[in-house]
Amino acid sequence: MKLWNRFSTLFARRRLEREMSEEIRAHIDGLTERNIAAGLSPEEARYAALRTFGGVEQIKEQARDVRGWRWFDETLQDLRFALRMMRKSPGVTFTAVLTLTLGMGVNAALFSFYDFVILQPLPSRQPNELVDIQARNEQVPGRIDPRFSYPDYLDYCAGTQTFSDIVAVAPLRAYLPEETPAVIGSPQESTTRGISLQAVSGNYFPGLGGEIALGRGFLPGEAGLHSGRPVMVLSHLFWETHLHKDAKVLGTTLAIRDLDGKKRETAYTIIGVAAPSFLGQSADTPAAWIPLTANPAELGDRLRPLVSLTGRMKAGVSPPQAKADLDAIARRLEQQYPAERRPTSVHLAPGMMLVDSEYLTKVLMPMSPILLGFALTLVIACLNVANLFLARGITRQHEIGVRLALGAGRGRIVRQLFAENFLLCGLGAVAAMLLAIWTLQGLRPIAMSAFADLPEVRNYLGTIQIGLDWRIIGFGALLAAVAGLTAGLVPALHSVRRDGVFALKREGSALGRKMTPPRLRALLLVSQVAVCLTLLSVSGLMTGKLMKMDRSDSGLSMERVYQMKASDTAGAGTLLAQDPLGAIETLRTLPGVASACLVSEIPMRKPGDNFSGINVKIADGKPQGFAYSRVSAGFFETCGVPVLRGRAFTPREVVNGADVVIVSETAAERLWPGEDAVGKFLSVDVATLDRESGQPAPETNQNFRPYAVIGVAGGIRNNWSQNDRKQLLWFPPSAKRVSGSILVRLQTDSRAVLPGVERMAAAAGVPLEFKEKLATIVDRSLWPFRAFARFSSVLSGLALIMATIGLYGMMAFGVNQRVHEIGVRMALGATAERVTALFVRQGMRLVAWGTAVGLGAGTAFAVLLGKALPGAGFAGDMMFRGVVFAVVTAFLFTVALLACWLPARRAAKVDPMEALRCE
Repeated sequence: MKLWNRFSTLFARRRLEREMSEEIRAHIDGLTERNIAAGLSPEEARYAALRTFGGVEQIKEQARDVRGWRWFDETLQDLRFALRMMRKSPGVTFTAVLTLTLGMGVNAALFSFYDFVILQPLPSRQPNELVDIQARNEQVPGRIDPRFSYPDYLDYCAGTQTFSDIVAVAPLRAYLPEETPAVIGSPQESTTRGISLQAVSGNYFPGLGGEIALGRGFLPGEAGLHSGRPVMVLSHLFWETHLHKDAKVLGTTLAIRDLDGKKRETAYTIIGVAAPSFLGQSADTPAAWIPLTANPAELGDRLRPLVSLTGRMKAGVSPPQAKADLDAIARRLEQQYPAERRPTSVHLAPGMMLVDSEYLTKVLMPMSPILLGFALTLVIACLNVANLFLARGITRQHEIGVRLALGAGRGRIVRQLFAENFLLCGLGAVAAMLLAIWTLQGLRPIAMSAFADLPEVRNYLGTIQIGLDWRIIGFGALLAAVAGLTAGLVPALHSVRRDGVFALKREGSALGRKMTPPRLRALLLVSQVAVCLTLLSVSGLMTGKLMKMDRSDSGLSMERVYQMKASDTAGAGTLLAQDPLGAIETLRTLPGVASACLVSEIPMRKPGDNFSGINVKIADGKPQGFAYSRVSAGFFETCGVPVLRGRAFTPREVVNGADVVIVSETAAERLWPGEDAVGKFLSVDVATLDRESGQPAPETNQNFRPYAVIGVAGGIRNNWSQNDRKQLLWFPPSAKRVSGSILVRLQTDSRAVLPGVERMAAAAGVPLEFKEKLATIVDRSLWPFRAFARFSSVLSGLALIMATIGLYGMMAFGVNQRVHEIGVRMALGATAERVTALFVRQGMRLVAWGTAVGLGAGTAFAVLLGKALPGAGFAGDMMFRGVVFAVVTAFLFTVALLACWLPARRAAKVDPMEALRCE
C-alpha cells in the first residue's frame, strides 16, 4: 500500500505542491502573528518567523524526499533544461541529430531487413505457436532429419497431449499438360511446364491458419488414408499467373502429369484458392496443395521418411513441454518398431520461418565484415557527436563553473549533461528508424520491379509489412542508449574535471598557447579519420577486386552451356539411373545438342576452392599436391577448354575407368619443365580417389599407382582469387560411383530449343530438365563480392560525409575561439596566406595521424575479409592493396584539405580591428 501511495504521488504533484505551500504559509503566518503579539512590527515579525521556521526551499526539498520519486522530478528538470539548451543552439542540435540519424539509420535499416527476413515468421495465425518437428537419432550425434514416415506421423497425432494440430507435408514435382494456359511471359519461355506441388494432410490449412480466398479447403473425406480424392487447392500466385484470376475455376479439373513417375495424367478437381497472404511454409510457394493420400503407394512404409511435420502447440504449452511429450512417443515407437537409425527423439525449431537457423549460421561468417562496417558507421557518428559536445562544453565552461561554485555536485552536473546527450540521441534514433522504414518502403516497389521475372519473390515481397513494431522500437532504444553513453560519457566527465574557481576565469584568447587543439578533441578526430579510411580502404578493395574479376579470363567458354538436373519423376528403371555414363553419351547424340559431359565439380561455382586436392609424384620424386576433378568424355568440348597436346578422354576409357589422366599446361610445366608431358606416367595417390568412390583404401605401400598422361589442356581458374591458371589434373569418373553435374552445350542458344531437348531426352530414357546457364552459376559466385562492394561503398560514403562534417566543424570552432588571437597576429604583420596555412597545417596534421592508423586498420580488415571470403585473396595481393590504399588515401586527403581550407580561409578574412574589439 505504501508503494502504491508513493506511485500515486506522480499523478498529483501539482496538488501536493499546492498543499505543501499552503501548509508552510500557514506555519509562517502563525509564527508572524505570535511575533506581532510579542510587540514586534509586522515586517520584523515576518523576518523573525522566517528565521525561526528555516529555509523554505530546503524544507520543501526534504518533504519531496520523504514523499519519494525525487529522481523523477530531477529527470524532468534535466529534460526541460536540455530542451532549452537545444533551442538556444539550433545549429548544434541539427548537426548532432543529423549525424546520429545517418549513423543509426544504416544500422536501423540493417536491423529492419534482419527483422522481416529472419525474425518475422511467414503469414499465418498465431505463428508463435507453430514449431517444425524434426527427427533426431541420439546414437548419431548432430544428425537431424526433417522427415518422418507417414505411419509415425499418425502415431504422433494420436499420442500427443501438447499439440492441437500436427501437419504433414511432402513436396512433389509435376508437369502441366500442353493445353494448360501458359505462365505470364513469352510463348517460348512458357513451354516448359514443370511445377511444384505439396501433398499435405487434411488439417493443413486450419492447422497453419491459412485462409481460403475462394472456395474451400479439404474435407475429412477427401484426405483420409484410403479415400484420397483427387482434389486440389491452388495457391493465389498460380491462380493469378496461370489461370488469370478466373473465378470460374472452382469445380473444374486440372490434369497433372508424372505425379507418380508412371507418365500418366491425373485430373484434380479445383476446390479452392488460397488467400494472397498465405505463402505456405516458405517463400517458394507451391502451385497447389493436394491431399497427402492422393498418392498412397509408399505411405505405408514405416521405415521410409517422406513427410515433414509442423505442429501447433496448445495454449500455455512451452517448447520444452512439447518436446518431452514427443520424445516419449518417439521412445515408445522405437521399442515397438526397432530399426537402424530410427528417430529416438525430436528437435523443435520455430515454424513458418523464412530462413532456418542452420542456414543462418552458414552466412554469419561471410556477413561479419558487413556487420562490422555497419557498426563502424555508428562509431564515427558517436565520435563526431562527442567532439561536438566537447566543443560546446568549452563554451559552457563558465556556466558549469558557476554551478560548481554554488555547491552543485559533479554527479548532478554529469547527469544533467547526460540528459542532453540522451535526448539528442533519442531524437536521432527516432529519425533513424523512420528514415530506415521509409527507405525500405520506397525500395520495395523497386525490388518488385527488379524481380518481375520471379513471381514467387514478388509475391513474398508483397506480404512483407514494413513498419514499427516492438522489435524495431526496442532496437531504436538500444541504439539511443549506446550512442548516448558512447558520445556523452567523455564530454560529460571532461566538463567537470576542473575546479569551479578555474572554470570561472573567462579566457578571452588563446594567445600564448600551443597551436594544436585540445588532445581529447584531437584524439576523437583522429579516430574518425582512421575509421573513415578503414571503410574507404575496404570499399576500394572490394570495388577493385570486382573490376579485376569481371575482366579476368576464367579459361572456360560458357556460351550456350547449361546445367541440367534429373527430373524429380525419374524412376529407377530409366537409363539415367541404370547407366549414367551411357545416358550422357545418349544425350550427346540428340539433335540440338553440340556436346554434353559429367563433371564432379563445376569450376568457379563458389567463391572458395572448388576442387579437391590429391598427392602425385613422378619417378622417385617427392609427392606434390595438385587440385583435381573427375570429368567424362566431352568435357573439354563442352566447356571450351582446349586440348593443346595429345587428346581428350574417349567414352570407352571413361566407362572402363582407365588409368589415364589429362594435366593442365601449368601442371605439366611444374612436373616436367621443358618437356612434353604426353606419354609420360604420373603416380597418383589412389587412396584419395578410392575414398571418393566409396571403395576401401588400399594398403599404405600400394597408395600410388601409375596413370598415363594422354593430353595437356589449357588451364582454368579454380576460384576468383587465383591470378594464374590452376595447376589441375583431370581423371575419368569412377565407374562404381558416378556423381556430379551434367553440363550441355547447345548448338544454338535459344530458349525455344530447351523444351524440345527435354522431350527428346525423356523419350530416350534420360529424364532431365534445364536448370540454368553455366555463366549464371559462375557469375553467382561473385555475389558476396558484389554485396560487399555495394554495402561498403554506401557505408564508406556515409563515413566520409560524417568525418568531413566533424573535421570542418572542429576547424570552424577553432576559428571562432581564436578570433582575438588571429586579430593580434594579423595586426603584428601576419599575412592572410600564413594564417590560412597555419590552420590547414593544424588540421592536416591530425588527418595524417588518422591516415596512419586507418591504413593499419584497413590492412587488418582486409585480412578479416580474406578469412570471411575464402576467394577474396586480399591479404596476399600486396601490389593491388598498395594501389588501392594509395588511391583512397589521396581521395581522403583531398576532401580533408578542402574541409580544413574553408574555415582557414574565413579566418584569414578577419578584420584585425574587429577581432581586437571582440574581447
